[in-house]
Amino acid sequence: MPGNVAGALDYQLSSLGIPAFMIELGAGSRAEPQHIAQGVSGFTGLAQRLGMLPGRADAPAQLCRVTRRSHVVFAHGGLFRATRQPGDSVRAGEPLGSVMDVWGKTVETLTLPYDHIVIAIRRDPVVHSGDRFAFVAQAWEQVMVQF
Repeated sequence: MPGNVAGALDYQLSSLGIPAFMIELGAGSRAEPQHIAQGVSGFTGLAQRLGMLPGRADAPAQLCRVTRRSHVVFAHGGLFRATRQPGDSVRAGEPLGSVMDVWGKTVETLTLPYDHIVIAIRRDPVVHSGDRFAFVAQAWEQVMVQF
């Protein structure tokens, strides 16, 4: 995982061999009811399947397991327009969005040299060089869910 995770409780517990979970409930400093409901439903179902909570939840037949991921950053500052959404599969060289200057001239078209899946993408338009614009899966596999 890129970035500073020293204070992340799930990483600290995992390093001690204690199972831990982190739920992403939104992005871009926004609380979106559908994302919160999906996170709560998913975690509740997982806790039920693991016997941590009463009840029984159905599980999907398979999941996409990400085995390598990274943040990607802007080379230029300006105004960002995303052309992709979380969950999109993107081929190498296809744009994820662009950065414009204040006059509307494109100063950067954001592409990656490898196929990837968008995990998260910036929605705030004002950006600085070096800011993160996306969190992407670089390698993944479909795995069967077994309980």
